[in-house]
Amino acid sequence: MARAAGVSKMTASRVLRGEGGYSEKTRALVLEKVDKFGYVPNRLTTVFAGDQSSAFIGVSIPDLGNEVFAQVLEGIDHFDSGFDMGRYLIGCGYTNLGYVGTSHDTANAAATHLDGFCKAVKGCCGSIVKQLCLHNTATYYLGYYGTEQLLASTSSVECIFCQNDAMAFGGLQFCHGKGLAVPKDIGIAGWGDLPIASVITTRLTSMHVPHLKLGQAAAEMMMGRLLNEPVLSCHDIRFRLIPGSTVRIQS
Repeated sequence: MARAAGVSKMTASRVLRGEGGYSEKTRALVLEKVDKFGYVPNRLTTVFAGDQSSAFIGVSIPDLGNEVFAQVLEGIDHFDSGFDMGRYLIGCGYTNLGYVGTSHDTANAAATHLDGFCKAVKGCCGSIVKQLCLHNTATYYLGYYGTEQLLASTSSVECIFCQNDAMAFGGLQFCHGKGLAVPKDIGIAGWGDLPIASVITTRLTSMHVPHLKLGQAAAEMMMGRLLNEPVLSCHDIRFRLIPGSTVRIQS
């Protein structure tokens, strides 16, 4: 746009910001080109270039390929959800459990709900026979091959808790392909309660997390801090265990 108006980028920028230091003729020429080309200022660059506080919030998302993180912007009380899943599976009669997930160097939330899961299992006199944390993205394919590796390394696992539903679906498919009846021969549980989990033939046992509410709560708390308003140090948005049919019926 500056080139089309025959002025420097600095001059065009000053016109758009209304800072002065240019003639009325230059201003009219720049604004004419703005209308012609439909130029829209990038507010994000303005925020980073300025020295004033703003309402823009930077968000770090661990994995754009994961459906869960397409809806959620930040974490939850992960430990409690993992703890409840462990306690539920023990209540279903399982004593030897396994875990399939990804490296926790990049999946800190997963590490937290695994910690809760392990504490519940051990506290109820159960055993985590095998934990398999693979260096890759938590996808369907990794769940498939992770389940294959886990079952190849031990025959005593009665139920597998997967890092998320995508991996649990992969594990479920592997078991079906090998002729293992779920949950008769082995149980499978996931985390996240993805929408697809409610419509497939076998209802996956999972942990429901209100993803949209989670992101909203995180944004509201951050905005409160930016505006120096009192905010809660911890915001419990609740979660709900989905029994499903991929583990035994709880006794």
